[in-house]
Formats: sequence, C-alpha cells, structure tokens
Amino acid sequence: MSARPPLWLLFSVTLVGIMANTVIGPAIPDILEHFGQPDSATGWLVAAGPAPAVLTAPFIGVLADRFGRRAVLVPALVLFGTGALIAATAGSFGVLLVGRVVQGIGSGAPVGMVITIIGDHWEGETRGRYIAYNAAVLTIAIAVLPPLGGGLAALGGWRWSFAPQMAAFVVATLLVVRLPRGSQDRSASVREQLAGVRRVLALPGVVNTMVMGFVTFVLIFGLFVALFPVYLENEFGLDVGLRGLMLVAPAVASTTGSLLLPRLRARQTMRQLLVRSTVIAVIGYVLVGATPWLGLVMVASLAYGWFEGVQIPMLQDAVVGAAPDAQRGSVVSVWIATIRSAQAVGPLAAGAALGVMNERAVFLIGAVALVGLVIFSAVCRLPDPTGAGATTDLCPCP
Repeated sequence: MSARPPLWLLFSVTLVGIMANTVIGPAIPDILEHFGQPDSATGWLVAAGPAPAVLTAPFIGVLADRFGRRAVLVPALVLFGTGALIAATAGSFGVLLVGRVVQGIGSGAPVGMVITIIGDHWEGETRGRYIAYNAAVLTIAIAVLPPLGGGLAALGGWRWSFAPQMAAFVVATLLVVRLPRGSQDRSASVREQLAGVRRVLALPGVVNTMVMGFVTFVLIFGLFVALFPVYLENEFGLDVGLRGLMLVAPAVASTTGSLLLPRLRARQTMRQLLVRSTVIAVIGYVLVGATPWLGLVMVASLAYGWFEGVQIPMLQDAVVGAAPDAQRGSVVSVWIATIRSAQAVGPLAAGAALGVMNERAVFLIGAVALVGLVIFSAVCRLPDPTGAGATTDLCPCP
C-alpha cells in the first residue's frame, strides 16, 4: 500500500467536484432570463454538467486502475476548470451549454476518485467514517456554495457565480505535488479487467445499491437542485441572494446527518437507516408540494437534507466495500456513471414536467417516487457495511 494521502487534499477535490451545479443554483433564473430562455430550459442547463460523465466515468475508472488515480484526476480537474471558464464568458446559451459539457467530461473523476482512494487506503469502520466525513464536506459545501454563488451573482451578475469553480486549477496543481502516484495494475489485459468488473457488478446487492442511488439522485437533482430555486422565485418571489440562503438549510441538515452517521450505524442496520431517512424525505417533499408557508418549506428542506446526508455515504460505502482492489476504480466509476445519469435525467424530467404542471405538483410526484424507494429499501436485505469486506455479502431482494 502506498503512502496515505492527506485527507484535506481529498476533501478539496470533493469541494471542487460539487461546484458544478451548487454554486450556480441561485443564479439559474437569472441565467435563463439573460438568454431569454423559458423555465423549462432549467433541465438542459443543469443536466449539461453531469450528462457527459455518464459516458466518460467508466473509462476513467478503467484508466485509474491501470495507470493510477493521479494520472486521471489531474487532467479531469483541468477540464472541469476550463469548462467553467467557457461558461462564464459565454455569449450565447449554446456556448454556455458547451462549457457545461466540457465541465461534465471532467466531472466524471473527482467525487468517484476520492471515495476510491479512501477505499484504497482504509478499511472497515475507518473507511466508512472517512466516507461519511467526505459526504459532510460535500454537504458543508452545499451550505456554503449557494449563498456564495448567489452573493457573487447579486454583486456582479450571474457570470461571477462560475468564478469559484476556477479553484479546480489550484487543486490540480496541489495534486501533482502532494498526491502519491498510487498503485498501477497492468498485469491483466483490459478484457480480463473488464470481466472482473462485470462479475462485481452482477452481484444482486450491487445492483440494488445502484438502483437506489439512481432514484435518489434523480429526485435530488431534478427537484431540489434544478426545480427548487425556480419554485422559490415563482411561489415566494425570493431574489437570487435569498434563494441562496434558503438552500443553506438542507445542507446543514445533510451535514449533520453525515457527521452523525458513524454513531447511527453503530445502533441501526443499513436497512433501518435507509428506510427511516427516506420516510423523512417523503414528509419533506409532501410539505413542499402542499404548504403555502415559507417557514414550512424551510422545515421540509431540512427533512430532505437529512435524507441526503444519511443515504448517500451509506450507498457509497457499500459500493466501495464490494469492489476488490484491482477493480475498485472501475466499479466506483460505474457507480458515478449511474448517479451522473440520474443527475442528467432528473433535471430533464423536472423541466419536462414543468411544461404540463406547476412546481408543487412535481414535488408531490417526487414524494410518490420516494414511497416506492421506501418499499424497495425495506425488502432488499442490504447489510450494514461496517466491517472490512462486509459489503461483499450484499443480498438480493427476497
């Protein structure tokens, strides 16, 4: 095992990786207005970032297993920053989408490589704890970045909301200096490597985890990332700065859930935590769709945030723990491709739904989908992955 990388460096990669949509979220209505686009174009704007990673992430994982993590992570961050620069200086909505696509090509690596590297160097409860802490960093960023992006947009216009994403260039430079090259395994042919990946992905429990992750991210990105800012403007007349502040509440709840997760997992099984957190999310989505009061919307966003903070790191740990060392990067990258596809599908579906119904109705439909996720979580016997290798025993639905 190579020298362990500093956690602060891994967390900085996570911070950059989450910027693609969160930092520009409050400015989305202003971007659409600037280019004369309807609200339904929100889906294209948000989905253009994660969509390319659906195709690139699996290749990134294979390359990372064969040539090392740093060899793919540094170029990916440079692409991410370049796409942000294109988007920030775009003269048309089409060019803006091109910049977002370039960002998306680079975004297939950061988040997935961080949890892969954690899996490379730590096991069992320590691995689960650091994945939870990484999720907490992610959600702290979700709390900080929307008001930052909203404040920058309020002061200097929507283009400035892309400025924090230029940090990708700085982090890429730090990785060259501080991240160990990491293990490289070219002993097997690419065909043999892919065959090993297919065997892991064929485990029924891994399939279950992928399904749950897909549904979770469709609802997160379709409703709360893409639709929620538009809903706050249309229903309550909140300006860009106040929209950013409203997005802090779910991030605070999500961070709290991630930080408390190691303690919660010592007392409850994975299935219990998944079911209970999803039930809380159902309540939150129903409140958003049914209440006319902004205060209750704030409460609902806290419920959603708790769901996110508990659900995501548990599913990530399950995937990382199920993957052998030689295929970990590839397996995790398939997970990333799955959630990136959900991040693209969610906003597009929400944008299409806005063409035939209002925001409240879309949130109520999301609540129905979450009820289905509760049932799925209840009947699929997923073990609590607290020990080294525990997730290799993931069980199928009975």
